[in-house]
Amino acid sequence: TATASNSTPVGSHTIVVNNLASSSSYYSTAVASSTTVLAAGAFTIQVGSQPAATITIDDTNNTLDGLAAAITNANLGVTASVVNDSTGARLAIVSNASGAASDLTVNNAGSSLSFTKGATGTDASLTIDGVPISSAGNTIANSVAGLTLNLVGAAPGTQVQIAVSPDTTKVTQAVTDFVTAYNTIIQ
Repeated sequence: TATASNSTPVGSHTIVVNNLASSSSYYSTAVASSTTVLAAGAFTIQVGSQPAATITIDDTNNTLDGLAAAITNANLGVTASVVNDSTGARLAIVSNASGAASDLTVNNAGSSLSFTKGATGTDASLTIDGVPISSAGNTIANSVAGLTLNLVGAAPGTQVQIAVSPDTTKVTQAVTDFVTAYNTIIQ
């Protein structure tokens, strides 16, 4: 979708969305439930090029519920939650920001949990009038002056036309309001 401001020049643009920006995620091995007591240990979480943060499993957070709360409350740029599937409960860690610069790395540093990468953080890739554009998010602002694109789906090779034209309904309404106000004053 697209929105234009009053400063957007009149014209037509060809957009091709190759892929959307996505967030990175990891998930743990399954345990019986979210309240199963875990053995003491540690693992690290790194967001992009930020320093890795060590998460210690101890008697204050030795369940998946406790770890999820501790990780989210640590303000590392990730959100942790417990996801249940047919094999039990898993700890899921998702980057709060999309894009390659926010890709996660989770390393086991001696815990009973092991982690698998669920998704890689990627940048959105598109072209506007043939010019390649890359963005960490799915909202592209001011690549064309005053035009904001909200990417909602990818279709490589499919061209989408965006036409920017004056909003004549506003002009019509302004003239109608003026005539109504003039007639009221005259009466």
